[in-house]
Formats: sequence, C-alpha cells, structure tokens
Amino acid sequence: MVGQIESTKRVETSIRQQSITRMTLRSTGFALLFVYVAWNLVHLFYRQVPSSLFLEFTGLPCPTTGGTRSLLALIHGDFALSLRWNPATLPLLLLVGATCVHLFLAVVKEGRVRLSESLARSWLILLAVGWAVQIVQYLAGTFPGAL
Repeated sequence: MVGQIESTKRVETSIRQQSITRMTLRSTGFALLFVYVAWNLVHLFYRQVPSSLFLEFTGLPCPTTGGTRSLLALIHGDFALSLRWNPATLPLLLLVGATCVHLFLAVVKEGRVRLSESLARSWLILLAVGWAVQIVQYLAGTFPGAL
C-alpha cells in the first residue's frame, strides 16, 4: 500500500514536471516568435530587408544565412552563385517538400500533424552540416555575406 502511494506520487510529480517543461518551452517559443516578428516588422517599416537576428547579434552566420539570395540565384539559373551564397539551399528545398508531403499524409491518415523521427533527424543533420559549412566559410574569409 505504501509502495503504491509513493509510486503514485512519483508519477504525479513526473507529470507535473513534464507539464511545467512544456509550458516553459511554449512560452519561450512564443516569446522568440514575438521578437522575430517585431524585428522583421521594424525593418519592413523602414523599407529595409530584415537582417538575420543571429548574424546581427553574434556576428556568426546561421544555417540559412544567404538562403534568400541563394534561392534567387537558383531561380535565375545561376547554380554556382546559388551554391556560393548557401550550399544548403537546394537540400533544404527538397527537405521542405518532403516534410510538407509527409505532414499532409499524416493528417490525412492519422488526423494529426506528426513529424517522423527520420525527417526530424534529417532536419537536424542538414542544419548542422549547413551551419558547419557557413562557419568554415566565415572563418576562412570566404563567406559571401562578409564580402
């Protein structure tokens, strides 16, 4: 009997901790979203293209820095320039497409949005490799945003 009560208390404590963790993560996510939207709105108000928050505050490129220029170069058929601006743009586009298809099928089949573990891992790997490439370019002095 005493063991069951202790076990129940541990489960309740675990559930409470998970709830607090979820609430903290959601609050942090919404706060960061607010900062991001405000940052972009201020720049757009002054008719400027918003710069990368991460690049602006740390001086280091993030995995998607140069992505817009890379995409525009790709659209204009300049594959070499696209790769120079951000080599991860094409793989990111393919992964976005695969993710959209996967999420659509998950909603149709399961009735809910759920990202598979393999896609989540793919996102983490691609962003990590993309960031590593950006940092190496930055440290080598060949990062296009620094030229």
